[in-house]
Amino acid sequence: MSSRERILGRVRRALADAPADEVPVARDYLREHGRRTTEQTVALLAENLADYRAIVHRCTEGELPSLLAGLLSARGSRSVLVPPGLDPGWLAEAGASPVPDDAASTP
Repeated sequence: MSSRERILGRVRRALADAPADEVPVARDYLREHGRRTTEQTVALLAENLADYRAIVHRCTEGELPSLLAGLLSARGSRSVLVPPGLDPGWLAEAGASPVPDDAASTP
């Protein structure tokens, strides 16, 4: 038995007597907070991501394929998992082979 299986077994046993959560998720939350411009919203997002030590790269839409190609190349990526609906142009310059993301892609 792997460590993963042991941990998942413990979680399942701990939750065995817990009632199923069948409460619908409320979707009446605010979708817009304040009156920020697009630029202000992007700046706030970048600041918040940086607070979590994320590396933020800024570029225009036209620069995105080149930026992604450079980042994938720098990591030596030969393939990249892509979600359904991703604009194929974003990876046009990447040397990495796109792998469609589906349920089988995730262990």
